[in-house]
Amino acid sequence: MTAILVSSDTAPTITGIISDSAGSPVDLTASTVYFQMRLVKDKRWKVNGLCTITDAPAGAVSYDLTADDLDFAGACLARYLVIYSDSRRQHTTPAIEVTVEVQ
Repeated sequence: MTAILVSSDTAPTITGIISDSAGSPVDLTASTVYFQMRLVKDKRWKVNGLCTITDAPAGAVSYDLTADDLDFAGACLARYLVIYSDSRRQHTTPAIEVTVEVQ
């Protein structure tokens, strides 16, 4: 999957379904989910924002971009980080390819 965003924008809302390796939705009840995005050349996440879980049993999440999230342009990788109630951490794979274009 590839997405195109525009620097300095705060739209659209990023939405997703967290699923397991078989494609079934992951139940996110009592979990915390973060949307993470970084430039391909960087190791640090430029965006590490708390998602809203919109339908826990269906694995549905959303993230509203903030004004500081897209203060750059370039080729990026994005993923979700799920922290389960027992403190296990798991990130989604494969990463989503995102291009942030200059406004």
